[in-house]
Parts: sequence; structure tokens; C-alpha cells
Amino acid sequence: MPLNLLLQNWSTPSKKQDRKSRQISQSFSIANLAHYYGFQVKWTSDLAQHLSIDWEYKQITIFEHVICLRNHLAYPDDCPLPKRFVGEAIDTIKLLFPDDKDTKAFLSRDGRKFLKIPFGRERSLSLGDFSYWETEISQLLDVWEQGPSGWSQLRLRPDRSNFLEYSTFWAAAVVLLLTVISIVFGVAGLVLAKKALDVSVKSLDVSVKSYELSLAIACAEANATETLPSFCK
Repeated sequence: MPLNLLLQNWSTPSKKQDRKSRQISQSFSIANLAHYYGFQVKWTSDLAQHLSIDWEYKQITIFEHVICLRNHLAYPDDCPLPKRFVGEAIDTIKLLFPDDKDTKAFLSRDGRKFLKIPFGRERSLSLGDFSYWETEISQLLDVWEQGPSGWSQLRLRPDRSNFLEYSTFWAAAVVLLLTVISIVFGVAGLVLAKKALDVSVKSLDVSVKSYELSLAIACAEANATETLPSFCK
């Protein structure tokens, strides 16, 4: 959205002011949107492109010059942008990039490092606090609240909202694994038992033949019919 249009819309009262403000999860962040939902970040120097979303490629554009916003907020008289507009831009970045280990790891992997952003501002977790970028944040919240798709569904979300599904799935997976292991060991036991039986049969056959050979040798002796009348005839 062009920057001048954003500024023009600021003077238009929000149509959602009267309804209860939508709350934002504490774990809602770019790092988690990337990790659980497959989003990517595209950095831009154009503030007008901030928070534009390419849904086809799941790409979120983020304004990268946070220090400029900080300076604009610190020296509003020298800035052509309304102070509230600059403040909200900072709030969107603070919302999406909270000061936590996941965000730091994400920025480190991307070769980025934001300055600590509070600038005396708390992290806004109410959609009603945003006017310029309310639509974009609301769209991302819609995706967030629908839950991840694909293999990401098997991960425990940071807010643990899918704990029941997560624990049920992995409990079922463990039971299935134990069942498969039990079947494998059962089949292996049957195979070993069959081999043991075959060995026993062969051993018995060898014993019978050994007995017959010993008997034949004994009966070949002189007077065998007299000494072993029951065996030699």
C-alpha cells in the first residue's frame, strides 16, 4: 500500500472500534510463523511495503531500518511522518520480533540484529492497538489461529494450544511403535522356535542313527546273540 494512502487512511476512524478488541497470543512472532507455518521474511527499505504479504510464496516483507524509526520517534519535529504512524510501525516490529531466544536465533540465522526496540514502549498484544497495519496483522492472526499444516502439526506450539492433539498423536505413535516391536519380536521368536525344532529333529535323527550303528557293532561280536538276545537276532 502506498505510504501516502496509509497516512490518508489514518484519519479514517476504524470500523471496528466498537467491538471487543481481538487479543494476540504472547507467542505470536515472525520466528514462530517461520518455524511452524513456513513463512519467510523479505527485508525492505521501503516503509510503504512494510508487512505486505505474498501469500503464494508465504513471504512477509519487513522494514529493516528500525534505527530510522527510532530516530523519527525521538525527533518528531524533523520527521514528515505522523508520530503515531511511526510509533505503530515500531509496535508492529516489536510485536513480530519480541526479545526472546527464538527471535534472536531467527535473526542470527538471517544475518540480522535489531537494536532493543522497546524505546519506552510495551509490546502491544491487542489488534485494536493497530490501525495502519490492522488488516495485515489480522490476516496473519487468522493463519496463526487455524494452526499449522503438514508435518508442523506434529510439533508442540509455543503457546501449547495444541497440547491435547500433540500428546494424543505421540501417545498413539508410541503405542503403535511398541505394537510393531512386539510383532517383530513375536515373529523372530517363532522363527527361532522353528529353527530350534529343526535342530532338535536333526539331533534326534543323529541319535537314532548312532544308536543303530552302536547296536550293529555290538551284534557283530561273537556270541552276541547269546549275550544280547533281546537286541541281536
